[in-house]
Amino acid sequence: MTIGSPGPASQTVAAESLDTKLFGKNAISFGLVFFGFPSFVFFGYSNLKNLKQDTDSKAFLKFSLVGFVGIIVAFFLLNFFGILSNGATRSLSLVTYIAFGLHLEKKYLRKSTELAEDNKQRKHNILASLTIMVLSLVLTVLFAIALSLIASKATGENVSVREVVESATYDAERYNELVDKLQTNEQVALTAYDNQLISDEEYVARVNKGLELFKENAQLITQLAAIPNLPESKQKFAAILSEYNELRIQEFTLYKQAATTYITTGKNDDESIEKSYEVLAQIEEKLKEIAALEQ
Repeated sequence: MTIGSPGPASQTVAAESLDTKLFGKNAISFGLVFFGFPSFVFFGYSNLKNLKQDTDSKAFLKFSLVGFVGIIVAFFLLNFFGILSNGATRSLSLVTYIAFGLHLEKKYLRKSTELAEDNKQRKHNILASLTIMVLSLVLTVLFAIALSLIASKATGENVSVREVVESATYDAERYNELVDKLQTNEQVALTAYDNQLISDEEYVARVNKGLELFKENAQLITQLAAIPNLPESKQKFAAILSEYNELRIQEFTLYKQAATTYITTGKNDDESIEKSYEVLAQIEEKLKEIAALEQ
């Protein structure tokens, strides 16, 4: 190589002699973990551009945007289609997200962050870093909202931005756990309808069990409605479900009265039977309301 000709060594010296600000490793890592990938991309791209590393800056920008967006979309879809649970999605996506960021930092940004740490005068101040981080957080939230809205439209659901935000902040796992328990209890309780080949005493036992389970469901519905930040649509569902469950309690109470009267006197309790028909009609209407909410 001719003395004075441009080469890697002279480029490094030139870069180190630049009077420019750089973002340090702490700012880049903190932004990635707590404020979203836009801050990481901006910090890294800014450092590379300031050091005149145009080729690396373009490659970093391309790989980081494609990689981070790809990770978020991929895990969103895996959760949306039920392949991964909410907990698994959060854990695996976070590990993948951070691992990818560390890979990019090691491959493209190690030199710039070392320069920033070696010369504290060249580091951006905290205010500049925090400003970028806050803007990054806003962009990340908007991206998540847009992704959720697109998914809801694709499935034919009509949801608002408010519902999307609420959906992202309530405890979905707890909600699903309670709904599953409610459904299980109801399935067991409704076995009282299968009364053709059992004794009167067995029928009363099933009705008593069903009554206990519907009373338990009343408590579960109260817990369901009390989940913080529950989306408006799910609040409506809980309210209608509560009304429906109360009707089931009335229904099984009437069944119990009618069956007990028949066993003890050998006569039909016509009043209880008539009332049970009225309650059943109301139950049918509530089931239609629930079905309409689930569409």
